[in-house]
Amino acid sequence: MPNSVNNNEDIVVVVRSKGKTVVVMRLEEYNSIQETIYLNSTLANRARLETSIARIETTKPLQK
Repeated sequence: MPNSVNNNEDIVVVVRSKGKTVVVMRLEEYNSIQETIYLNSTLANRARLETSIARIETTKPLQK
């Protein structure tokens, strides 16, 4: 199981017979999810991100 999660970037749900269900995933994936939650945790920050994304999508890329 750990190799599958690590090599294939799978997320595995483990249903335990006596206890809570757990999720196994790569640490990088977990950290990415946590960062996304943090960045979207306030309305002001979410608005800044949306403005920045819109600006990037409507601006021509710089040419060398």
